Amino acid sequence: MNLTATLRQRLQHDLPLDDLLPDELPAYVHIVILPVIVSALVGLHLLLVRMRGVVRPYPAPGEEVHP
Repeated sequence: MNLTATLRQRLQHDLPLDDLLPDELPAYVHIVILPVIVSALVGLHLLLVRMRGVVRPYPAPGEEVHP
């Protein structure tokens, strides 16, 4: 038996997570949700930039505007 399986069995015996969180989602779901949300926002941003193009920044105060 490898070390990971041994640790998993020992933790399940010492800390029964099913008794602590019987009807809830596992506690590690937030680890998946945050990257999915960030990836969706980045994808949406890239899609909008591709569709509308890149906009030039506003000129700094005192800078001449060249069309």
